[in-house]
Amino acid sequence: MTAKNVGLLLLPAAYVFAHITTLVANLTPRFFEITYKLKPSEDAEFIPEPTQIAVYYSWIFAISYGMIALTGVFLASRRPALTVQLLTTGLSLQAFIFWVAMFCFCYEGFLGPMTLHSGPDFDFSYFFQFGFGIFPICLIAIVVPIFFAFKCKRQTRNL
Repeated sequence: MTAKNVGLLLLPAAYVFAHITTLVANLTPRFFEITYKLKPSEDAEFIPEPTQIAVYYSWIFAISYGMIALTGVFLASRRPALTVQLLTTGLSLQAFIFWVAMFCFCYEGFLGPMTLHSGPDFDFSYFFQFGFGIFPICLIAIVVPIFFAFKCKRQTRNL
């Protein structure tokens, strides 16, 4: 596998991730307006802080996807022996950043019940129940390939 192949996989993935992230960032304030019957000026009061960060700074996620793709292509051209590991790591890192972005956008779903004394706080039970546990499952599915890509490389070196 060459650096060109790595680029053909990482760059379109970066584009798709960036497009979906910016699309969700543009639709999230409208979602809160419709759900809570808010005026556009009242969004900031009802949107949780992690969601606000993801909405207003979604360009950081988009730049991160592109930087990972370009770094993967550059490193694959310098070290052709690590092409598969770099491709696996690059795609997994892009997916992890996408996971972080979606975590921020869906943060409202991870909040526990509101009490009289405090607002809703992050609750792990809601995190594991949200979307039938899709967030923890996806996080495991994203991290495991990075571990095995480099573990298999060390085992082939020892043979």
